[in-house]
Amino acid sequence: MRIYPGFLCAYVFSILVGQYVSMQSISIAPNAIVDNLVNIVFLMPPIINNPYPGYPYPDLNGSMWTISYEFHCYLLIILLGICGMLRRKKVLLGLTVILGIALMLHPDIPKPYHPANLTVTETHGAINKIIDFFRSTLVQSRQTEARLTFIFLVGSCFYLFRQKIKYSHVGALIAALLLALCLSSFNFAEPGLALFGGYVIFWFSCHVKPLTLSQHLNTTDLSYGIYLYAWPIQKTLIATIVGISFLQVAGLTLLLCGILAFFSWTLVEKPCLRLKTVV
Repeated sequence: MRIYPGFLCAYVFSILVGQYVSMQSISIAPNAIVDNLVNIVFLMPPIINNPYPGYPYPDLNGSMWTISYEFHCYLLIILLGICGMLRRKKVLLGLTVILGIALMLHPDIPKPYHPANLTVTETHGAINKIIDFFRSTLVQSRQTEARLTFIFLVGSCFYLFRQKIKYSHVGALIAALLLALCLSSFNFAEPGLALFGGYVIFWFSCHVKPLTLSQHLNTTDLSYGIYLYAWPIQKTLIATIVGISFLQVAGLTLLLCGILAFFSWTLVEKPCLRLKTVV
């Protein structure tokens, strides 16, 4: 219930900030409004021309590319629930294993960022944008969809089998060693990170006493807002403050993100989550 409203607010924020930073060189394409409206509908990142000129990876919000995949995963959970798959734990586990094996046999190895590795095409108009969206979804992004869906299903299996999984110190040590081995191979890196890395994370959460701040954040969830706002804040700080250091960027980003995430949670996300009881 909170994904879309939070996304919409961060979308508008990213455009406003990006336009402010690049005000001297920005050029508004004739169909930019239509393009962005289509992107909003399909949970795609915002776009304006030349948002951060001269900077590597000058996207308005490079974090938002994952939101549509996350939304697809939540829709998948609803579909699995309707089909009764969430009650058939072993069947779901089997499907997850099959998907993991497929990814190990055909790993998707992303290229490192470099302008030569990017294919940039500008498409304008609602119809063309929709066609491009389905083309990228059905053809170009199938591997990414499979990768992220597998990781999501691994997490789902951790939850469904939570009564049977024991998070011991020995288990965590073995998982960490297996994770280190998997990370040395392109074929096993991501499945290993999802499975063994997931075990280590859950072991840590079960055995380490939470801080007071962590206990407070159980009722005030800032994670989504921090994820959405970190990118535009970092880009803006780097673009507007000459000579700013890494530590200064990190500290100011955390502070400003925390403030925006708090307002996003309090004014947008939490009220929308209350609608679940109404619906």
